[in-house]
Amino acid sequence: MKPGHLGARALTSAALAGSGVLAYLAAWQRWSGVCPRGGFDEPACLKRQDHLYDYQWPASPWDSIGHAAELYGLSVLLLAVAAFALPFLLMPAFRRLILWPLAVIPAAVLVGIGVLVLASGIAGRPVTVPHFDLTALIVVGVLWPAALIIAATTAAGGYISTGWPEASEDRPSTARSVSTVVTALLIAATTVLPTYFIVGPIAAGYVSHDTAPWSEAPAGALLVLAAIVMWPATTRITMALAGETLLARP
Repeated sequence: MKPGHLGARALTSAALAGSGVLAYLAAWQRWSGVCPRGGFDEPACLKRQDHLYDYQWPASPWDSIGHAAELYGLSVLLLAVAAFALPFLLMPAFRRLILWPLAVIPAAVLVGIGVLVLASGIAGRPVTVPHFDLTALIVVGVLWPAALIIAATTAAGGYISTGWPEASEDRPSTARSVSTVVTALLIAATTVLPTYFIVGPIAAGYVSHDTAPWSEAPAGALLVLAAIVMWPATTRITMALAGETLLARP
């Protein structure tokens, strides 16, 4: 697979878009019909805001609403596909020593989260693995978004496997550079901490005692937007070093 490979780009974009749609549908399951805009302080909506109904990290006590957990579990599994592919597409000049951990570690953790959330929804009770929740929160909630943003910013600056090119023509285009960073920022904004504490409350225009209504929905929209923005970020580029492939040699 080479930088800009159409099949890989299409698969990654579809995974992001599918993840976003499923994430929004999961939020719809929780909030639709109970928390209309302007009705966030109604008794039924206040009750639904309780952490008892949070489906992104099911933990006892937990009450499953519709198929929210199943939909979100599938959303995370699709996100894992994109998380694996994106480093190779956004940062094709990086060495294997950087690319593989940046791809494999978050993807593996996301698969674990997706499987557990999906299993919880099917079982109607939290399905957990001892000590996994904290590990997943640190990796996917903190380390992965930070690493993705740093790597994307570095790649946007024109880094190649032999260092920083001096000639301006060796650097990626402005459109590619900007879209690379924006893609990373959009995906980072969909992780659990921004969802519950920043993006969700801002989008809702409401601060809750527990979970702001529709907090999980903006992540779905952001993932669909990332699926679009990643196309200019992953266009085929002509590297200064002839023959350099997606998996740059160490």
